[in-house]
Amino acid sequence: MLFFTTIFFFWEIHHVSSSSTIIRDSRATSRDVTPILGRGFSALTAEYFSTCLSAQTTDPTFSYNYNMFELDSEENASSQIQGNLEEDSLCYDYIARTVTSGFAQPTEPGIMTRYAITQMSLEQYYSSVLAETSYIIEPAQDMLNNGDIIGFIQACGPNYINSIVRRGELAGLFKYSASETNTEAMQQFQQRLSNGPEEGISNPVTLGTDLTIAIRVYGLGFNPGAGTSSLFVQSLEDFQLAVDFSFESMIIPKTGVVKSMEILPWTVSPEFQAQARLDIKLTESTCFDTSEVVVECGTDEVANTITTPVPNQLKVFKFFRNAEHLVNLDSILRSRMDRIARLSHCQNALSGLNECQDEWFLLNHQFGTGDYVKNSMRAMELRDILIGISTDPSVTQSSVDYYRWGREISNLNL
Repeated sequence: MLFFTTIFFFWEIHHVSSSSTIIRDSRATSRDVTPILGRGFSALTAEYFSTCLSAQTTDPTFSYNYNMFELDSEENASSQIQGNLEEDSLCYDYIARTVTSGFAQPTEPGIMTRYAITQMSLEQYYSSVLAETSYIIEPAQDMLNNGDIIGFIQACGPNYINSIVRRGELAGLFKYSASETNTEAMQQFQQRLSNGPEEGISNPVTLGTDLTIAIRVYGLGFNPGAGTSSLFVQSLEDFQLAVDFSFESMIIPKTGVVKSMEILPWTVSPEFQAQARLDIKLTESTCFDTSEVVVECGTDEVANTITTPVPNQLKVFKFFRNAEHLVNLDSILRSRMDRIARLSHCQNALSGLNECQDEWFLLNHQFGTGDYVKNSMRAMELRDILIGISTDPSVTQSSVDYYRWGREISNLNL
């Protein structure tokens, strides 16, 4: 009863939606993290947890797009790129930077630079957890069966990843230069690029200068049968091979750059509700004195007690709202403990310096290297700051607050 009373208090002050949530920002798309179906996740702290759900998955659906367009001048390049590429294109920045740099290079009088750009994208979606055959792993089940709800939240998170949308993309940039009057050759090249290379012909059209081909590919799966040599492009034939190789590598399930993911609270899982014993009947007591004023239960003032059952749905809501709150508290505590650990490490390193090394100037890399005078200090000065002897005359050397690390620990309020 005490546990649930605390839960109810947290629920009142911490409001979070109990429905599914779609994550489209860096919490999902960063390449420093690894979204996996069934893995725990906190939308509040952006932390990933253990994969506590052994997820059987649905077969993904694919969307395919192939686009080709031409850029004929630097003035129109930006608007043409925006008009032809999708807003969420992985290759957008690469194409814009490459084209801007290419057009900026000087050319001979009467020679013009042009770009032909191809973009292929493939998106996997509807890859989600199959609830009928997925199950919570045994160690997580043991925590729930033992009533260790907080332990389950700390290990598995307040939510789990239910579905993931992935994207693969290839961009090909064909840079060529020709006389402004040689329009026939440029039209032939554009036609050959659209139709694909002819067999046995590497560069089917001579434009007067070398043809430069550059490609950028994102989200390929491991495709040992094809070999990475398919991505070395020196001709239109090679480019067609690269496109075929990339397509075959993008359709491999569970590959591609994560575009978005859907998270669900554990409370929507029937198995979790059963394992967590949310079906156990709980009651809530309200105590009154002789004047029918609410008082604390268990005291001598209690004259009457009313006991009411706690609805199961309310228990579910209370759990979910508290789960995010507890994860956030845990994240704050771990962050502060990490700060103390780094403080101790720096102090130990500085204390090991000799008198000569004490005069070294140390640069604060957090602010860059622009102003060495402003962003640096002597090692002995930094050591004194980190040791942080208290200037309060009432704090004695025997007090835990005498040194900075002691004050940092006191601020944890453990």
